Amino acid sequence: MLEGMLDKDDYTYRHNIGVSVVASMLANWLHFSEADQRKITLGGLLHDIGKLQLSDYILTKPGRLTHEEYEAIQMHPTYGYKLLKKDSIYTEDICLMALEHHEREDGSGYPHHKNADEIHPFSKVIAIADVFHAMTSDRVYRKGHSLYGVLKHIKDESFGKLEPTYALTFIQRFMELSIGHYAELNNGEVAEIVFIFPHDPINPLVLLDHKLIELGKTNLYITKLIA
Repeated sequence: MLEGMLDKDDYTYRHNIGVSVVASMLANWLHFSEADQRKITLGGLLHDIGKLQLSDYILTKPGRLTHEEYEAIQMHPTYGYKLLKKDSIYTEDICLMALEHHEREDGSGYPHHKNADEIHPFSKVIAIADVFHAMTSDRVYRKGHSLYGVLKHIKDESFGKLEPTYALTFIQRFMELSIGHYAELNNGEVAEIVFIFPHDPINPLVLLDHKLIELGKTNLYITKLIA
């Protein structure tokens, strides 16, 4: 299936792998069992497999999708679920990650407008990983968004759309990984990340020009992390 996706659309192939890695990290941070972490990792790898049944034109279109094209895109979770269900090696929870990764806590997602109580916990992990990887990646029709912008979006979406505990854990732990590393700020300067505040993890304490600065008390914010 993944080889077929690579032949069809390079971005979706890379996206599946990226979501798998991010979802695996989040599942570990949330203390899922090792068996469940393996399932979530596999679910991330296969979550967009339904796009195999979409036209190449829609997948690689550089401009805005028409209403009809967007409706076609919204069918890929259903296609993916059916593809995985046809193969008896995949358990229902893995198939559900393909079906539900665009569902949202408030029922505003697709394809079935499920609410928080109806969405599988594994699918909620994939949803966050999917949003993060998709927004930070360059696409044919736009450049990837800034790290700050994406994490802020996830934080905002935790109020009604993404599972709040999962989303806030992701932001907190992701930013904690950056302590001791450097980040480029929106003014072009480079600062060292020193401390992450639990109440505001996307605006850490940084060292800039030998001064400690709380970004949350300034107009500065991180645009990208520097390896």
